[in-house]
Amino acid sequence: MSMERAGLVIWDVDGTLIPADADDDGIDESHQQLDEVVTEEDSEPARDQPAYPGAADTLKILDAHGLVQTVLTESPRSAAEIKLRAAGLDRHIDFDIGAFGSDARDRFDLPAVVATRFESKYGKPLSPAHTVVIGDAPHHIAYARQARFGVIVVAHRTPREELAQHSPDAIVDALYPNVVAALVESLTSTWP
Repeated sequence: MSMERAGLVIWDVDGTLIPADADDDGIDESHQQLDEVVTEEDSEPARDQPAYPGAADTLKILDAHGLVQTVLTESPRSAAEIKLRAAGLDRHIDFDIGAFGSDARDRFDLPAVVATRFESKYGKPLSPAHTVVIGDAPHHIAYARQARFGVIVVAHRTPREELAQHSPDAIVDALYPNVVAALVESLTSTWP
């Protein structure tokens, strides 16, 4: 794929791609414990945190359009990889350019981690105009705005009205693949 035209989609994991565990609502104070527990049995995340309907097809369609996809999450990398693999959602994710809770304590520092890793891997600076965050909470909107990225939120856990108060570029009620793909296209204008 040509990195000259490709955009970047940065996914939140818990609550956006997979239903969040009740313990995942805040910053995980014990990343190492979570990592150890998740590593012990890969089937646990799949049973307890399955993929949201449409997640796999949305990842697939965005990949087919040449978009690079990664994650930004407060979980450690290994936990994010295991959760997404268990849910069958890891195939189109470039974990090498992602940002994780083990990279920075403040989530607002994580977009810069993605930008640094993107440039290191692909040899060109990350363009905020060609980058879209897909999350499900007001803080996803806030860090996307701080980084000057586009932002789409899914009203899985937070009511649409509350999300609208934070002015995302778009709100969807579910991961409808063609709808999300069209929104990403309109926000990045990078597709051939």
